[in-house]
Amino acid sequence: MSAFIGYSFGLLEPGATVGIYLHGFPADQFSAIDVRARRTSSRPGAFVPSIIVDSRVAGEATDGTLAHTIWVTNVSESQGAAPLPFVDVAVFFEPLQ
Repeated sequence: MSAFIGYSFGLLEPGATVGIYLHGFPADQFSAIDVRARRTSSRPGAFVPSIIVDSRVAGEATDGTLAHTIWVTNVSESQGAAPLPFVDVAVFFEPLQ
């Protein structure tokens, strides 16, 4: 199985939502998407990173490959500091046999 970080961004504002469009997946490959919230290193203990992931669309891109659109919302709760997590989107894929 192969993997790569398809998208990485930091400091997602509280309550903010971002859409991520990933494409280029061959039709003969299995793919999985993992989204992780990480604590900002400058604010240890200030909050617990928490996000909502909504995978709404999977379909064919204009180039004939498969595409996925996901939405990520920051729902971290503050404990005295602004809860601004970093978020990584990792993509795993493997040929279907």
